[in-house]
Amino acid sequence: MKLSVIEAEGLHEILQDLAVNIEKLAAYADEAQHPELRQLIQEKLRESEQDYQELREMADWGSLFPNAEHGWTEATRMRIAGGAQSGPHPLQPRPSGRFSDRAIATDMLSASKSMAVRDIWSATEMGHQSLRRTLAELSRRELDFSFKVYKFMESQGWYPQYKVGENPERWLLETHRMPQDVHGAQWQA
Repeated sequence: MKLSVIEAEGLHEILQDLAVNIEKLAAYADEAQHPELRQLIQEKLRESEQDYQELREMADWGSLFPNAEHGWTEATRMRIAGGAQSGPHPLQPRPSGRFSDRAIATDMLSASKSMAVRDIWSATEMGHQSLRRTLAELSRRELDFSFKVYKFMESQGWYPQYKVGENPERWLLETHRMPQDVHGAQWQA
């Protein structure tokens, strides 16, 4: 498929974000403690790897950007090339407890919502119908995944519902108390 410069640049940004998300998800897979969160991470990791491959294949990526995968870790290069989709990922384990489950879920929710917007926005800028359809479908899947993460967070009490009649300022302050950093010190506002 012959892409315009704008289409190629748009796909490059999407693929770059997907690669970053793949790298983060692979690291989070070792850190998450809650079984349901680990399952969500594995589901999203497989889906992101498939999405990356699908978009690369549609764009004949190797001829457009021969150096596109340089600069990533070896583990990420293997994952985005489709070489590490079974068995444990080869990333080095991080120190235990670096990210809380709440921080991981919050980052996953934010990343999925951002990707949903980017995908649908890019779909409107593509001239090729197949790319438009693919990006619109990716956006829908990102929204579906965002909802799963939201429901998980809500079940853990990490996404509390505002009740009519509550003081909105008090609700906001109580909902977003400053967490402690990894060394136990209270964050300063």
